[in-house]
Amino acid sequence: MCIVGTTFAMALTSAVANVQTPSTATYNVIADFNGSDGDSPGGKLVMDSSGRLYGVTGWGGHVPSSGNCLPPPYGCGVIYEAAPNSGGGWTLTDIFKFSGPNGSTPGGGLVRDKSGNLYGVAAFGGNGVCAGENGCGLVYELSPRSGGWTEKVLHQFQGSADGQTPFGTLALDTYGNLFGVTQLGGTGSGLAFELSPSSTGKWTEKTIFTFTGGSEPGQPEYGLILGKAGNLYGVTSGGDFNGVWGSEGIGCGLVYELSPNNGAWTENVIFAFDGTDGFRPTGNLIFDGAGNLYGTTADGGDLSGCNYGGGCGLVYELSPPSSGKWTNKILHAFRPGSGGNSPFGGVTLDSLGNLYGATLYGGASNNGVLFRLTKRSSGVWPETVLHPFTGRRDGGLSQSQLLFSAGTLFGTAGAGGITDDCTATSFAGCGVVFEIKP
Repeated sequence: MCIVGTTFAMALTSAVANVQTPSTATYNVIADFNGSDGDSPGGKLVMDSSGRLYGVTGWGGHVPSSGNCLPPPYGCGVIYEAAPNSGGGWTLTDIFKFSGPNGSTPGGGLVRDKSGNLYGVAAFGGNGVCAGENGCGLVYELSPRSGGWTEKVLHQFQGSADGQTPFGTLALDTYGNLFGVTQLGGTGSGLAFELSPSSTGKWTEKTIFTFTGGSEPGQPEYGLILGKAGNLYGVTSGGDFNGVWGSEGIGCGLVYELSPNNGAWTENVIFAFDGTDGFRPTGNLIFDGAGNLYGTTADGGDLSGCNYGGGCGLVYELSPPSSGKWTNKILHAFRPGSGGNSPFGGVTLDSLGNLYGATLYGGASNNGVLFRLTKRSSGVWPETVLHPFTGRRDGGLSQSQLLFSAGTLFGTAGAGGITDDCTATSFAGCGVVFEIKP
């Protein structure tokens, strides 16, 4: 049972006792949004061989819409490029603006193939008829062309058995197939799908698994990652065998595996959170070279504060079984205060096995922090705060999974920046893209 709201578990003491140490990291905002060029960037960035960054904003763009963007009339979201220039700065360019029928509210970040095409999902838009008449969502491809970029809609969800409201980052295999999830549709709790290209340029979509909810995974909010054997891994917020949070009959969340088996896919719950070991898993999972999985939960862990007694969130490791079950280890549980709380974007590894991430809240201004967890042979993972967000020019409220490249971390913050107000999100500022050298 999910026991969020009870006393702090003694087993977590060693995972939270680390004092945050000062950092000399160099932080720099490389792009600011003003609403018309985007609002509320999120998801993981991707980088090309020239060092150009590509990402999405959930709102902004200010394109007149015939498709009821959410919320009108502030724009349906954009895909942008941040390119380093010879003067040492960066140039922000919108390479595509959604208008509703061709997609609305993109999220989860992008994936990039060897030809430079970008792939992602839009939670709304398309020709499907779902609640609110905002469309059921779609999967898109953005291809570089001489003089610009061209969007191609690969699949438009129709609701019910076909799925509705795609979320998260897509997974791309070596054959060019795309894998993703919808939060709704199927039997009501969402589904996992595969999109396969053909030599004619047509893409074929098929449902590979239908989530049931209840004690099983349901309503996935984040994307999938591929394992070496072709298995898919993801997280959901519900499940956990009739666990409850407060008065709500929801579970604490699950980590699941989907395995191909003679044309069908089999689901396996590899870990169910109970509150003290995490609640509400967030972001994309990542693998290390040994096959261990790493992720974050927005709540749970240290239940002494944060989120109305629901816990401050944590970073965990899941080790694959030699036989039997996966083994869970809490690497760090956040507490109220300067160290941040409520990580939403997952974590990123460096070559030494250290983990990096962002929290949505906490820190000196309660606008979140960027953190590093340092891998030690003793098994302790001390936290270093690399940057405490102020919510002003430097940004704040980051839900980004960080990108690590050549010793520099890149990410996004959904609020803050040069613009005082973005009315689409009611935040102070429209968000920023940043770099930090730890």
